[in-house]
Amino acid sequence: MADISEPAPIPSLPPNDRRHPDTRTKKDEESPEEKNQEHAEGSGVADVTTIMGIPAEELTPKVQEVMSSLMAQFDKIRNELEAANAHNHYLEELVEKHPFLPVVNRRGLHRELSRMLALAERAEIKNTFVCFHVRNIEDIRRRYGHGAAEDGLVLTAERLAGETREADVLGNLGGHDFGVILTLSDSEDASTKAASMAAAVEAALLDANGDQLSLEVAYGLHTFEPGDTAESLIDKADEDLLVRERGER
Repeated sequence: MADISEPAPIPSLPPNDRRHPDTRTKKDEESPEEKNQEHAEGSGVADVTTIMGIPAEELTPKVQEVMSSLMAQFDKIRNELEAANAHNHYLEELVEKHPFLPVVNRRGLHRELSRMLALAERAEIKNTFVCFHVRNIEDIRRRYGHGAAEDGLVLTAERLAGETREADVLGNLGGHDFGVILTLSDSEDASTKAASMAAAVEAALLDANGDQLSLEVAYGLHTFEPGDTAESLIDKADEDLLVRERGER
């Protein structure tokens, strides 16, 4: 006969777990750390104590009261800071907005020139600044009054804006001078575009006390170069404008 040995005894379960081993749930197999994490997730206060680094056993009613007060103060300060930032942004826009033209003033254009110079240097791209001068606006003011001259400047701004792309920047340099930053444009492309923009302004008619007047526009330009500043760009474009007016180009 074959030798049949006695079966090995089945180990007994711990006193607090008399279930069959296969019937134990996943929760029984979780580590103490996992169970503590579940407990923390089920309590909003526990989340705060974890974030603040306060042990749960020290979270007395007094601590909860202090923490609630601190959180309320933090929320108030954050809201006040957001409101202050929004107000500062509004004031900056107000300072850089032209009084009656739908464009930024010289200060706003100067800021955009500085920003575009930095971007062009980092990205190694070509941008060109164009200066436009409305030559006969003073004659219009003398003959038809200040209101007609302002209307002429508004018409100029609107026509120039209609010829620019979304990435370009248009502003007033003061008086009857305008500046445009033509992005991704070298001197050749910018010269062609500037001539087209000037023609668009001159094609418009200004109604001055019943008379239909044409505006006369001159322009000069300068393509961004290493070492340029916002003021040097304006000066060089203005110099080019004077040269073009003398017919040397």
